Amino acid sequence: MRQYWPGQDPIGRRIQMRNEKAPAMEVVGVAHDGKYRTLGEDPRPFLFVPLLQDYDGSATLIVRTGDSPATVAAALPGRLATLEARVPVFDVKTMDEHLRFALLPARLAASVLGLFGIVALLLAGLGLYGVMSYLVSQRSREMGIRIALGARPGDVVRLVVGQGMRLTVLGAVGGLVSAFGLTRLVAGFLYGISPTDPWTFAAVTLVLAGVALLACLLPARRAAAVDPNVALRFE
Repeated sequence: MRQYWPGQDPIGRRIQMRNEKAPAMEVVGVAHDGKYRTLGEDPRPFLFVPLLQDYDGSATLIVRTGDSPATVAAALPGRLATLEARVPVFDVKTMDEHLRFALLPARLAASVLGLFGIVALLLAGLGLYGVMSYLVSQRSREMGIRIALGARPGDVVRLVVGQGMRLTVLGAVGGLVSAFGLTRLVAGFLYGISPTDPWTFAAVTLVLAGVALLACLLPARRAAAVDPNVALRFE
């Protein structure tokens, strides 16, 4: 109603459908915005018309209950038969069953994308581990000198981890900026959550940071265990 009577009370007003021969209909109530065709659609104008005024041979009955939905669904056909035996009742299912089918394409896509995300996370962790291991191996002499001059193992670990995490922070900032810019491409696939949900972005960032920390920590511990005598004879 905000589209047709913005800032006004629509109750009692009349609306004419495209069929000019049909009588104008009076607005007697306003319902909340909903999704009527697909779960990813934007809010659209929609009318609820009494069945006696706009008869349709097929109708959908929605029952809200505080009991077990499966129990009510099983008893519903018999209960309706006591009211009108000539009305056939079919395709009875709970809302969870209905949504399970409606969300099947989205769930399949989410599963595939989630699998790709896990593979990408593992590859990123292995790549960072490989880079840090290579850098540590190239700096073995430097680490040996630092330890010979009095550096403690913890100092070496902090040095290596700090360098790796600086790269991680730069990558995370660039990834967050890119993700915010690309959220509009996935907005239609999300239900019940904002494309820019801060908790999701924070959780993903923390997971990536944890994987990067682990990938940096292993080479750092190896660098801290370098024998200065061996390292100084390395070259």
